[in-house]
Amino acid sequence: MDFYLAPTIPLAPGPYSIEILLNGQLTRAMDFAVGGVSFPASQPTVIIPTAPVVLAPSPAPAQAPTIGPINFSTEGLTAQQPIIPRTSFPGGTRTVYATFSYSNFLPGDIFEQIWNLNEQESGRGSFTWADAQRGQYQGSLNNTGGLLPGNYRLEIKLNGQLLGSGQFVVESVALPTVSPVVPTQPLPPTATGKPVAPKPEEPSRPVKIVYTVTQGDVHSLWTMNLDGTNRALITDYASDPSWAPDGNSIVFYGWDGHARGANGIYEISTDGTNVRQIWNQGSAEYLDWCAAGRYIAMNTIVAGTPNKRLVIYDEDEGQWRDIGPGEQPGSSPDGNNIVARTCVGSTCGLFLMGRYGDGKRRLTNSADDAMPSWSPSGDRIVYSSQQNGNWDIWVINTDGSGQTQLTRDLGIDAMPIWLPDSSGIVYRSTRDGAWGIWVMDADGTNARKLINAPAAPDWGRDRLDVY
Repeated sequence: MDFYLAPTIPLAPGPYSIEILLNGQLTRAMDFAVGGVSFPASQPTVIIPTAPVVLAPSPAPAQAPTIGPINFSTEGLTAQQPIIPRTSFPGGTRTVYATFSYSNFLPGDIFEQIWNLNEQESGRGSFTWADAQRGQYQGSLNNTGGLLPGNYRLEIKLNGQLLGSGQFVVESVALPTVSPVVPTQPLPPTATGKPVAPKPEEPSRPVKIVYTVTQGDVHSLWTMNLDGTNRALITDYASDPSWAPDGNSIVFYGWDGHARGANGIYEISTDGTNVRQIWNQGSAEYLDWCAAGRYIAMNTIVAGTPNKRLVIYDEDEGQWRDIGPGEQPGSSPDGNNIVARTCVGSTCGLFLMGRYGDGKRRLTNSADDAMPSWSPSGDRIVYSSQQNGNWDIWVINTDGSGQTQLTRDLGIDAMPIWLPDSSGIVYRSTRDGAWGIWVMDADGTNARKLINAPAAPDWGRDRLDVY
Protein backbone atom coordinates (compact mmCIF):
# COMPACT_ATOMS: atom_id res chain seq x y z
CA MET A 1 0.00 0.00 0.00
CA ASP A 2 1.45 3.42 -1.01
CA PHE A 3 0.59 6.77 0.60
CA TYR A 4 1.05 9.97 -1.39
CA LEU A 5 1.38 13.47 0.06
CA ALA A 6 0.82 15.92 -2.81
CA PRO A 7 0.10 19.49 -1.60
CA THR A 8 -0.72 22.23 -4.10
CA ILE A 9 2.09 24.35 -2.66
CA PRO A 10 5.54 23.21 -1.46
CA LEU A 11 5.75 21.85 2.08
CA ALA A 12 7.39 24.23 4.50
CA PRO A 13 10.76 23.04 5.88
CA GLY A 14 10.43 21.25 9.19
CA PRO A 15 9.45 17.95 10.85
CA TYR A 16 6.28 16.02 9.93
CA SER A 17 4.58 12.91 11.31
CA ILE A 18 2.11 10.41 9.84
CA GLU A 19 0.12 8.03 12.06
CA ILE A 20 -1.78 4.99 10.74
CA LEU A 21 -4.70 3.75 12.86
CA LEU A 22 -6.68 0.52 12.56
CA ASN A 23 -10.00 0.44 14.45
CA GLY A 24 -8.85 3.49 16.33
CA GLN A 25 -5.59 1.88 17.43
CA LEU A 26 -2.16 3.23 16.40
CA THR A 27 -0.49 0.55 14.23
CA ARG A 28 2.42 2.50 12.74
CA ALA A 29 3.93 5.95 12.98
CA MET A 30 6.31 7.49 10.50
CA ASP A 31 8.29 10.70 10.85
CA PHE A 32 9.99 12.66 8.12
CA ALA A 33 11.41 16.09 7.58
CA VAL A 34 11.48 18.53 4.68
CA GLY A 35 14.82 20.27 4.35
CA GLY A 36 15.68 23.70 3.13
CA VAL A 37 16.11 22.85 -0.55
CA SER A 38 13.91 25.08 -2.69
CA PHE A 39 11.65 23.22 -5.17
CA PRO A 40 9.47 24.84 -7.84
CA ALA A 41 5.86 25.14 -6.75
CA SER A 42 4.72 23.12 -9.75
CA GLN A 43 6.97 20.19 -8.87
CA PRO A 44 6.51 19.07 -5.26
CA THR A 45 8.83 16.23 -4.38
CA VAL A 46 7.10 13.36 -2.59
CA ILE A 47 8.96 10.60 -0.81
CA ILE A 48 7.09 7.32 -0.50
CA PRO A 49 8.41 4.51 1.70
CA THR A 50 6.98 1.42 0.01
CA ALA A 51 6.11 -1.54 2.17
CA PRO A 52 8.82 -4.24 2.09
CA VAL A 53 8.13 -7.71 0.82
CA VAL A 54 7.26 -9.70 3.93
CA LEU A 55 8.89 -13.09 4.40
CA ALA A 56 8.04 -15.76 6.93
CA PRO A 57 9.10 -14.85 10.50
CA SER A 58 12.47 -16.23 11.55
CA PRO A 59 14.30 -16.49 14.83
CA ALA A 60 15.98 -13.38 16.15
CA PRO A 61 19.38 -13.08 14.43
CA ALA A 62 22.56 -12.94 16.38
CA GLN A 63 24.37 -10.91 13.74
CA ALA A 64 24.34 -7.17 13.13
CA PRO A 65 21.78 -5.75 10.68
CA THR A 66 23.00 -5.44 7.09
CA ILE A 67 21.69 -4.42 3.69
CA GLY A 68 22.82 -5.36 0.20
CA PRO A 69 23.77 -2.89 -2.55
CA ILE A 70 21.09 -0.29 -3.31
CA ASN A 71 19.89 -0.59 -6.92
CA PHE A 72 17.97 2.26 -8.56
CA SER A 73 15.50 1.56 -11.36
CA THR A 74 12.20 2.58 -12.93
CA GLU A 75 10.70 -0.88 -12.32
CA GLY A 76 8.85 -1.96 -9.19
CA LEU A 77 9.24 -5.34 -7.51
CA THR A 78 5.81 -6.43 -8.69
CA ALA A 79 6.32 -5.40 -12.32
CA GLN A 80 6.29 -8.20 -14.90
CA GLN A 81 9.76 -7.30 -16.08
CA PRO A 82 13.24 -7.48 -14.55
CA ILE A 83 14.55 -4.73 -12.31
CA ILE A 84 17.27 -3.09 -14.39
CA PRO A 85 19.62 -1.03 -12.18
CA ARG A 86 20.70 2.36 -13.47
CA THR A 87 22.85 5.22 -12.24
CA SER A 88 21.49 7.82 -14.66
CA PHE A 89 17.89 8.74 -15.55
CA PRO A 90 16.65 11.07 -18.31
CA GLY A 91 14.99 14.38 -17.54
CA GLY A 92 11.27 13.97 -16.93
CA THR A 93 11.59 10.72 -14.99
CA ARG A 94 8.75 10.71 -12.47
CA THR A 95 9.61 7.76 -10.22
CA VAL A 96 12.87 6.13 -9.19
CA TYR A 97 12.70 2.96 -7.09
CA ALA A 98 15.42 2.03 -4.60
CA THR A 99 15.66 -1.72 -3.98
CA PHE A 100 17.94 -3.68 -1.66
CA SER A 101 18.00 -6.85 0.40
CA TYR A 102 18.17 -6.67 4.18
CA SER A 103 18.79 -9.05 7.06
CA ASN A 104 18.85 -9.10 10.87
CA PHE A 105 16.26 -6.33 11.29
CA LEU A 106 14.25 -6.58 14.53
CA PRO A 107 10.78 -5.33 15.44
CA GLY A 108 11.18 -2.02 17.26
CA ASP A 109 14.25 -0.92 15.28
CA ILE A 110 14.06 2.64 13.92
CA PHE A 111 14.37 2.58 10.13
CA GLU A 112 15.34 5.76 8.26
CA GLN A 113 15.78 6.65 4.62
CA ILE A 114 17.41 10.01 3.93
CA TRP A 115 17.39 11.60 0.48
CA ASN A 116 19.94 14.21 -0.57
CA LEU A 117 19.88 16.37 -3.70
CA ASN A 118 23.13 18.02 -4.73
CA GLU A 119 24.62 17.28 -1.28
CA GLN A 120 21.73 18.91 0.60
CA GLU A 121 19.16 16.92 2.53
CA SER A 122 15.85 17.11 0.67
CA GLY A 123 13.72 14.70 2.65
CA ARG A 124 13.73 12.13 5.42
CA GLY A 125 11.36 9.32 6.35
CA SER A 126 11.45 7.08 9.41
CA PHE A 127 9.28 4.48 11.09
CA THR A 128 9.46 1.75 13.67
CA TRP A 129 10.28 -1.59 12.04
CA ALA A 130 7.48 -4.15 12.41
CA ASP A 131 8.07 -6.49 9.49
CA ALA A 132 10.20 -9.54 8.68
CA GLN A 133 13.78 -9.86 9.85
CA ARG A 134 15.09 -10.43 6.35
CA GLY A 135 13.80 -9.90 2.83
CA GLN A 136 13.68 -7.38 0.00
CA TYR A 137 12.82 -3.72 0.58
CA GLN A 138 11.76 -1.15 -1.97
CA GLY A 139 11.14 2.55 -1.51
CA SER A 140 10.58 5.20 -4.13
CA LEU A 141 11.13 8.87 -4.92
CA ASN A 142 8.22 10.39 -6.84
CA ASN A 143 7.32 13.66 -8.50
CA THR A 144 4.33 13.80 -10.86
CA GLY A 145 5.93 16.74 -12.71
CA GLY A 146 9.26 14.96 -13.10
CA LEU A 147 12.13 14.68 -10.62
CA LEU A 148 14.32 17.74 -10.39
CA PRO A 149 17.63 17.37 -12.23
CA GLY A 150 20.72 16.82 -10.14
CA ASN A 151 22.77 14.34 -8.15
CA TYR A 152 20.75 12.24 -5.71
CA ARG A 153 22.03 10.17 -2.79
CA LEU A 154 20.01 7.83 -0.58
CA GLU A 155 21.24 6.83 2.88
CA ILE A 156 19.72 3.94 4.85
CA LYS A 157 20.03 3.96 8.63
CA LEU A 158 18.86 1.62 11.37
CA ASN A 159 18.83 2.89 14.95
CA GLY A 160 20.95 5.82 13.81
CA GLN A 161 23.64 3.61 12.25
CA LEU A 162 24.40 4.07 8.54
CA LEU A 163 24.00 0.70 6.80
CA GLY A 164 24.60 1.79 3.21
CA SER A 165 24.08 4.42 0.53
CA GLY A 166 23.64 4.73 -3.22
CA GLN A 167 23.68 7.47 -5.83
CA PHE A 168 22.12 8.32 -9.18
CA VAL A 169 21.74 11.29 -11.51
CA VAL A 170 18.64 12.81 -13.10
CA GLU A 171 19.55 14.63 -16.30
CA SER A 172 18.21 18.10 -17.08
CA VAL A 173 17.49 17.41 -20.76
CA ALA A 174 16.60 14.46 -22.96
CA LEU A 175 19.53 12.29 -23.92
CA PRO A 176 21.10 13.43 -27.22
CA THR A 177 21.79 11.17 -30.15
CA VAL A 178 25.50 10.49 -30.31
CA SER A 179 27.21 9.74 -33.60
CA PRO A 180 29.39 6.62 -33.55
CA VAL A 181 33.16 7.03 -33.37
CA VAL A 182 35.74 4.63 -34.67
CA PRO A 183 36.74 2.11 -31.96
CA THR A 184 40.39 1.62 -31.07
CA GLN A 185 40.06 -2.12 -31.66
CA PRO A 186 38.71 -3.31 -35.01
CA LEU A 187 35.20 -4.71 -35.06
CA PRO A 188 34.08 -7.47 -37.42
CA PRO A 189 33.32 -6.36 -41.00
CA THR A 190 29.75 -5.26 -41.46
CA ALA A 191 27.40 -4.74 -44.34
CA THR A 192 25.58 -1.42 -44.64
CA GLY A 193 21.88 -1.00 -45.12
CA LYS A 194 19.03 -3.14 -43.86
CA PRO A 195 20.21 -6.61 -42.81
CA VAL A 196 19.08 -9.34 -45.15
CA ALA A 197 17.97 -12.47 -43.33
CA PRO A 198 19.77 -15.53 -44.68
CA LYS A 199 17.57 -18.35 -45.89
CA PRO A 200 17.07 -20.94 -43.15
CA GLU A 201 19.27 -23.94 -43.68
CA GLU A 202 19.70 -27.19 -41.87
CA PRO A 203 22.51 -26.70 -39.33
CA SER A 204 25.66 -28.70 -40.03
CA ARG A 205 25.32 -30.32 -36.59
CA PRO A 206 22.43 -30.92 -34.18
CA VAL A 207 21.53 -27.72 -32.35
CA LYS A 208 21.16 -27.91 -28.56
CA ILE A 209 19.53 -25.40 -26.24
CA VAL A 210 20.27 -24.95 -22.54
CA TYR A 211 17.60 -23.03 -20.68
CA THR A 212 16.48 -22.09 -17.18
CA VAL A 213 13.21 -23.21 -15.58
CA THR A 214 12.00 -21.70 -12.30
CA GLN A 215 9.54 -23.51 -10.02
CA GLY A 216 8.76 -21.61 -6.83
CA ASP A 217 12.05 -19.93 -6.00
CA VAL A 218 14.33 -22.67 -7.38
CA HIS A 219 16.06 -22.21 -10.75
CA SER A 220 17.15 -25.31 -12.67
CA LEU A 221 18.99 -25.97 -15.95
CA TRP A 222 17.66 -28.15 -18.74
CA THR A 223 18.84 -29.05 -22.24
CA MET A 224 16.86 -30.03 -25.33
CA ASN A 225 17.09 -30.31 -29.10
CA LEU A 226 16.08 -27.43 -31.35
CA ASP A 227 12.73 -29.13 -32.05
CA GLY A 228 11.94 -29.37 -28.32
CA THR A 229 12.69 -33.09 -28.00
CA ASN A 230 15.16 -34.95 -25.77
CA ARG A 231 14.66 -32.72 -22.74
CA ALA A 232 16.98 -33.45 -19.82
CA LEU A 233 17.53 -31.92 -16.37
CA ILE A 234 21.18 -30.98 -15.84
CA THR A 235 21.16 -29.50 -12.33
CA ASP A 236 19.03 -27.38 -10.02
CA TYR A 237 19.76 -24.27 -7.97
CA ALA A 238 21.36 -22.93 -11.15
CA SER A 239 20.77 -20.15 -13.69
CA ASP A 240 22.48 -17.86 -16.26
CA PRO A 241 23.89 -20.72 -18.40
CA SER A 242 26.32 -20.47 -21.32
CA TRP A 243 27.74 -23.24 -23.50
CA ALA A 244 31.45 -23.98 -23.56
CA PRO A 245 32.96 -23.42 -27.04
CA ASP A 246 33.29 -27.19 -27.61
CA GLY A 247 29.71 -27.92 -26.50
CA ASN A 248 30.81 -30.53 -23.94
CA SER A 249 30.08 -28.49 -20.84
CA ILE A 250 28.08 -25.53 -19.55
CA VAL A 251 29.11 -22.68 -17.29
CA PHE A 252 26.43 -21.34 -14.94
CA TYR A 253 25.70 -19.45 -11.75
CA GLY A 254 25.13 -21.80 -8.83
CA TRP A 255 22.81 -20.78 -5.99
CA ASP A 256 22.95 -21.69 -2.31
CA GLY A 257 20.93 -24.79 -1.42
CA HIS A 258 22.81 -27.37 -3.49
CA ALA A 259 25.32 -29.93 -2.20
CA ARG A 260 27.97 -28.72 -4.67
CA GLY A 261 28.69 -25.65 -2.50
CA ALA A 262 28.00 -21.96 -2.02
CA ASN A 263 27.05 -19.29 -4.55
CA GLY A 264 29.50 -18.92 -7.39
CA ILE A 265 30.36 -19.76 -10.99
CA TYR A 266 30.46 -23.46 -11.88
CA GLU A 267 31.15 -25.66 -14.88
CA ILE A 268 29.29 -28.92 -15.48
CA SER A 269 29.35 -31.60 -18.17
CA THR A 270 26.24 -31.80 -20.35
CA ASP A 271 25.25 -35.10 -18.70
CA GLY A 272 25.17 -33.45 -15.25
CA THR A 273 28.50 -34.88 -14.02
CA ASN A 274 31.94 -33.39 -13.33
CA VAL A 275 30.76 -30.28 -11.49
CA ARG A 276 33.50 -27.87 -10.42
CA GLN A 277 33.57 -24.33 -9.12
CA ILE A 278 35.71 -22.11 -11.31
CA TRP A 279 35.22 -18.79 -9.50
CA ASN A 280 33.90 -18.02 -6.03
CA GLN A 281 31.92 -14.95 -7.12
CA GLY A 282 28.58 -14.63 -5.35
CA SER A 283 26.96 -11.84 -7.39
CA ALA A 284 27.67 -12.86 -10.99
CA GLU A 285 24.92 -12.70 -13.64
CA TYR A 286 24.43 -13.07 -17.38
CA LEU A 287 27.38 -15.32 -18.18
CA ASP A 288 28.57 -15.45 -21.79
CA TRP A 289 31.41 -17.83 -22.76
CA CYS A 290 33.13 -16.50 -25.86
CA ALA A 291 32.88 -18.87 -28.83
CA ALA A 292 36.62 -18.44 -29.36
CA GLY A 293 37.23 -19.89 -25.89
CA ARG A 294 39.07 -18.90 -22.72
CA TYR A 295 37.13 -15.71 -21.86
CA ILE A 296 33.82 -15.57 -19.96
CA ALA A 297 32.03 -12.22 -19.86
CA MET A 298 29.51 -11.39 -17.13
CA ASN A 299 28.29 -8.63 -14.88
CA THR A 300 28.83 -8.66 -11.14
CA ILE A 301 29.14 -6.36 -8.16
CA VAL A 302 32.82 -5.80 -7.41
CA ALA A 303 33.87 -5.19 -3.82
CA GLY A 304 33.92 -1.48 -3.03
CA THR A 305 31.36 -0.49 -5.70
CA PRO A 306 27.57 -0.38 -5.24
CA ASN A 307 26.61 -0.96 -8.86
CA LYS A 308 26.93 -3.65 -11.52
CA ARG A 309 30.25 -3.91 -13.35
CA LEU A 310 31.32 -5.70 -16.51
CA VAL A 311 33.90 -8.39 -15.82
CA ILE A 312 36.01 -10.61 -18.08
CA TYR A 313 37.15 -13.87 -16.51
CA ASP A 314 40.20 -15.56 -18.06
CA GLU A 315 39.74 -19.29 -17.47
CA ASP A 316 43.31 -20.12 -18.54
CA GLU A 317 44.83 -17.79 -15.96
CA GLY A 318 42.05 -18.03 -13.36
CA GLN A 319 41.97 -14.24 -13.17
CA TRP A 320 39.20 -11.68 -13.64
CA ARG A 321 39.32 -8.11 -14.87
CA ASP A 322 36.87 -5.29 -14.11
CA ILE A 323 36.32 -3.42 -17.40
CA GLY A 324 33.84 -0.78 -16.26
CA PRO A 325 30.18 -0.18 -15.36
CA GLY A 326 27.48 -2.06 -17.22
CA GLU A 327 25.61 -5.34 -17.53
CA GLN A 328 24.44 -8.11 -19.87
CA PRO A 329 27.56 -8.54 -22.02
CA GLY A 330 27.67 -10.53 -25.26
CA SER A 331 30.95 -11.55 -26.90
CA SER A 332 31.83 -11.19 -30.57
CA PRO A 333 32.58 -14.48 -32.39
CA ASP A 334 36.35 -13.88 -32.30
CA GLY A 335 36.32 -12.79 -28.63
CA ASN A 336 38.03 -9.45 -29.34
CA ASN A 337 34.96 -7.29 -28.66
CA ILE A 338 31.81 -7.28 -26.56
CA VAL A 339 28.43 -5.56 -26.68
CA ALA A 340 26.86 -4.57 -23.38
CA ARG A 341 24.27 -2.36 -21.77
CA THR A 342 26.01 0.60 -20.15
CA CYS A 343 26.31 4.38 -19.96
CA VAL A 344 29.09 6.74 -21.00
CA GLY A 345 28.56 10.02 -19.20
CA SER A 346 24.86 10.79 -19.49
CA THR A 347 24.28 8.64 -22.61
CA CYS A 348 22.96 5.12 -22.09
CA GLY A 349 22.16 2.24 -24.41
CA LEU A 350 23.99 -0.66 -26.01
CA PHE A 351 27.69 -0.01 -26.57
CA LEU A 352 30.35 -1.88 -28.54
CA MET A 353 33.82 -2.03 -27.02
CA GLY A 354 37.07 -3.97 -27.01
CA ARG A 355 37.43 -7.05 -24.84
CA TYR A 356 38.74 -4.97 -21.93
CA GLY A 357 36.29 -2.09 -22.24
CA ASP A 358 38.36 0.13 -24.54
CA GLY A 359 37.13 2.01 -27.62
CA LYS A 360 33.51 2.31 -26.55
CA ARG A 361 31.08 3.43 -29.22
CA ARG A 362 27.34 3.75 -28.85
CA LEU A 363 25.29 1.30 -30.89
CA THR A 364 21.69 2.15 -29.86
CA ASN A 365 20.11 5.34 -28.57
CA SER A 366 17.69 4.06 -25.93
CA ALA A 367 18.42 3.34 -22.28
CA ASP A 368 15.64 0.72 -22.51
CA ASP A 369 17.68 -1.53 -24.84
CA ALA A 370 18.97 -4.69 -23.13
CA MET A 371 20.02 -8.36 -23.38
CA PRO A 372 22.17 -8.17 -26.55
CA SER A 373 23.49 -11.19 -28.45
CA TRP A 374 26.18 -11.02 -31.15
CA SER A 375 25.45 -13.03 -34.30
CA PRO A 376 27.87 -15.88 -35.14
CA SER A 377 28.28 -14.25 -38.57
CA GLY A 378 29.65 -11.19 -36.76
CA ASP A 379 27.62 -8.49 -38.53
CA ARG A 380 24.49 -8.09 -36.40
CA ILE A 381 23.30 -7.69 -32.81
CA VAL A 382 19.90 -8.94 -31.66
CA TYR A 383 18.51 -7.49 -28.43
CA SER A 384 15.38 -6.83 -26.38
CA SER A 385 13.94 -3.37 -25.84
CA GLN A 386 10.93 -1.78 -24.20
CA GLN A 387 11.48 1.58 -25.88
CA ASN A 388 7.91 1.38 -27.20
CA GLY A 389 6.48 0.41 -23.80
CA ASN A 390 6.59 -3.37 -24.28
CA TRP A 391 9.42 -5.90 -24.36
CA ASP A 392 10.08 -6.77 -28.01
CA ILE A 393 13.03 -8.08 -30.01
CA TRP A 394 15.07 -5.87 -32.32
CA VAL A 395 18.11 -6.32 -34.56
CA ILE A 396 20.80 -3.87 -35.70
CA ASN A 397 23.97 -4.03 -37.79
CA THR A 398 27.21 -3.60 -35.87
CA ASP A 399 27.87 -0.34 -37.72
CA GLY A 400 24.62 1.10 -36.28
CA SER A 401 22.58 0.80 -39.48
CA GLY A 402 19.55 -1.34 -40.25
CA GLN A 403 17.83 -1.11 -36.87
CA THR A 404 14.67 -3.23 -37.20
CA GLN A 405 11.91 -4.30 -34.80
CA LEU A 406 11.27 -8.05 -35.25
CA THR A 407 8.39 -8.75 -32.82
CA ARG A 408 5.28 -6.71 -31.98
CA ASP A 409 3.30 -9.04 -29.75
CA LEU A 410 1.64 -7.72 -26.57
CA GLY A 411 3.40 -10.41 -24.53
CA ILE A 412 7.02 -10.27 -23.39
CA ASP A 413 9.63 -11.22 -26.02
CA ALA A 414 13.10 -11.22 -24.48
CA MET A 415 16.52 -12.86 -24.05
CA PRO A 416 17.18 -13.53 -27.76
CA ILE A 417 20.04 -15.85 -28.81
CA TRP A 418 21.18 -16.57 -32.38
CA LEU A 419 21.20 -20.02 -33.92
CA PRO A 420 24.76 -21.19 -34.74
CA ASP A 421 24.38 -20.38 -38.45
CA SER A 422 22.70 -16.97 -37.82
CA SER A 423 19.57 -18.17 -39.65
CA GLY A 424 17.21 -17.81 -36.69
CA ILE A 425 16.73 -16.60 -33.13
CA VAL A 426 15.69 -18.51 -30.01
CA TYR A 427 14.03 -16.44 -27.28
CA ARG A 428 11.70 -16.41 -24.27
CA SER A 429 8.12 -15.22 -24.67
CA THR A 430 4.76 -14.95 -22.91
CA ARG A 431 2.87 -14.26 -26.14
CA ASP A 432 0.44 -17.16 -25.64
CA GLY A 433 -0.14 -16.38 -21.96
CA ALA A 434 2.58 -18.60 -20.44
CA TRP A 435 6.36 -18.44 -20.41
CA GLY A 436 7.93 -20.60 -23.08
CA ILE A 437 10.92 -21.07 -25.38
CA TRP A 438 10.27 -19.89 -28.94
CA VAL A 439 12.23 -19.77 -32.21
CA MET A 440 11.80 -17.59 -35.30
CA ASP A 441 13.65 -16.88 -38.53
CA ALA A 442 16.24 -14.11 -38.50
CA ASP A 443 13.79 -11.64 -40.08
CA GLY A 444 11.17 -12.23 -37.36
CA THR A 445 8.89 -14.51 -39.40
CA ASN A 446 7.82 -18.11 -38.80
CA ALA A 447 7.67 -17.82 -34.98
CA ARG A 448 6.81 -21.11 -33.27
CA LYS A 449 6.80 -22.32 -29.69
CA LEU A 450 9.10 -25.18 -28.68
CA ILE A 451 8.09 -25.85 -25.06
CA ASN A 452 6.61 -24.29 -21.93
CA ALA A 453 9.35 -23.10 -19.57
CA PRO A 454 8.17 -21.36 -16.35
CA ALA A 455 10.09 -18.27 -15.26
CA ALA A 456 10.31 -16.26 -12.07
CA PRO A 457 8.41 -12.95 -11.64
CA ASP A 458 11.84 -11.27 -11.83
CA TRP A 459 12.76 -13.27 -14.92
CA GLY A 460 16.12 -11.66 -15.57
CA ARG A 461 18.00 -14.78 -14.41
CA ASP A 462 15.98 -17.28 -16.48
CA ARG A 463 18.37 -17.12 -19.39
CA LEU A 464 19.06 -19.55 -22.24
CA ASP A 465 21.89 -20.30 -24.68
CA VAL A 466 22.30 -22.20 -27.94
CA TYR A 467 25.08 -24.45 -29.18
